[in-house]
Order: sequence, then C-alpha cells, then structure tokens
Amino acid sequence: MSLLTLHFKLRDKLMDPTGVLLCNFLMANLCMSLLQFPFSASSSFAGGWLYGDFGCQLYAAVGFLFGIGVIFSLGLVILDGYIVIFGLAPQPRLLSYSLILIVCTWLLVLVFVVPPLLDIFGRYGLEPSGTSCTID
Repeated sequence: MSLLTLHFKLRDKLMDPTGVLLCNFLMANLCMSLLQFPFSASSSFAGGWLYGDFGCQLYAAVGFLFGIGVIFSLGLVILDGYIVIFGLAPQPRLLSYSLILIVCTWLLVLVFVVPPLLDIFGRYGLEPSGTSCTID
C-alpha cells in the first residue's frame, strides 16, 4: 500500500511506460490483498468457510484472477527491464505500448480464470482445510 501511495505522489516522474507497468503490478497486489484477506481470515477464525458455495466460487475466481495477474504483471516489469537494458525498445518509448501489453495480459489471465468458473476445465471448490477456496 505504501509503495502505491508513493507511486501516485510521484506520478509526474513515474508515469513513463515502465511506471505504468509497475503501477499495474502494485494495483494487482493491492486488489489481491483487499479482496482475499478478509474472507480467508474470518473463515480461518471461524474454523470453516462462512460464505457458501457462491461465495466460494467468487472468492476463488477473484483469487485466481489477481494471483495470476500479479505473476504476469511482474513478468511484464521484468520483460520491460530487459528490453530497456539491452536497447531493444523503440525510441521514443510510447505509453500506449505499455497499455496494450497490460490489456493483453489481463485478457490472457481471463482465459485461465473463466473456464473453471463455468465448469468447463476444472472448477473452484473448498481447500482440504475447509477455510478457503481455490481451483480444484
């Protein structure tokens, strides 16, 4: 949260193509923390899942969405660093290029998240501990 706040305070200097990729990574981490922790913590304290089957499906889909999103976003930051260090980036670097990469990445993440939600490939269900939900 503090890195995201710092990033927004310095947005004039950090909103270059790399800064946008970093902001995407930080937002994905923040969303994962805010949308996962309260439900898993309350269920762990109660000793079992409290939010029913629909809540389990939604919790697991959101966790899977932002979990894979964080990994792919970090991959974009790493790829961008590689491209810049080795001089492979076109000059000048355009912000639209980073935005296109971000949109494509999140669309790819949806390819992994939606099928289990629709019971096409896999499904979401309770973990063996019974206090959290994930892909089964």
